[in-house]
Amino acid sequence: MVEKRCEDDYIIIKGKVVDGLGEGAKYVQLYNNSISRILGINPYPGTLNILIDREYVDIIESVFSIDRPIYILPPPMEGFGKVYVWKAYIDCLQVYIVRPEITSHSRQILEVISDVFLRKKLGKESGDSIDIVVTYSGIIPCFCL
Repeated sequence: MVEKRCEDDYIIIKGKVVDGLGEGAKYVQLYNNSISRILGINPYPGTLNILIDREYVDIIESVFSIDRPIYILPPPMEGFGKVYVWKAYIDCLQVYIVRPEITSHSRQILEVISDVFLRKKLGKESGDSIDIVVTYSGIIPCFCL
């Protein structure tokens, strides 16, 4: 019998779903080859934007330091930056938090990608509360098994 590995060391980040800048689909398309090759998913063309509660801003800056991304997506062409990526879980659904090297978003906005349309899958609309679980190892949290 194969033992499933899970992680008990995690942080829950609380926030609200917000409308983005309307550019997520364009950037997901630009980085699509790297996302498919490195993350192993065919991404939904867009991002879920989450305005995290102010109390989490400094915490996520240490958790999501560019020294410790799980993945790095290379620039698709000259003039674009790298994208730093961390595995996360929303309602036990694996997602990826993406932090572009070049962005117009404040530190309080997290962009999330997945292979599904997250608003529909999670039943979320702008203004709805949302929790994102991030494990330090990227392994699924034990409460999801």
